[in-house]
Amino acid sequence: MFKGALMKFPLILGMTWLVLVLGGCRQPMEETPQLHQAQQDETSQALETMPALVPFQENERWGYAENGQTLIPARYDMADPFSPDGIARVLDDQGWAIINQKGEILLRPFIYDNGPDEFQDGLARFVANNKMGYFSPSGEIVIQAQFQFAWPFENGKARVCMDCEKVSDGEHYQITGGTQWFIDRNGEKLSEPDK
Repeated sequence: MFKGALMKFPLILGMTWLVLVLGGCRQPMEETPQLHQAQQDETSQALETMPALVPFQENERWGYAENGQTLIPARYDMADPFSPDGIARVLDDQGWAIINQKGEILLRPFIYDNGPDEFQDGLARFVANNKMGYFSPSGEIVIQAQFQFAWPFENGKARVCMDCEKVSDGEHYQITGGTQWFIDRNGEKLSEPDK
């Protein structure tokens, strides 16, 4: 009995030594006012960018609530969560829309592949009065709807056209004819129109 206890003793001493050595190597991080302030600033910034409104479903319709209180009534067929920039994509009786946190429709996005256009190079396409333009992630219109068709931005430029035609290709369509040119992110022409 005693012999078994002695055999375990070196193991216990060895483990104790390992814990003491490893534990002694760790230096506690000194709490400074600057470090504490930096942690508070990081937490505050994260909370500020978190969407306050969350989607909820009621009677097969979607709305938005904050802390259990309804702020935007359930009136949508679909409702995406709000982005950190304060906009959300919703589907209502007229189609897809971009709304703000008051539930106001800011614009109607261009529909691509059965859903709202995705942001590319920081801009997405929208439609107004049968013309196309571009908007930012905050819902701000950056380039007014003025083109008959507009392609997504890529590497700081996008192709646009006037007097072009949509030619059906089964489920999809192609854009042909008209006058086409490239624009920059301010809507300025980068190249002369192709004829």
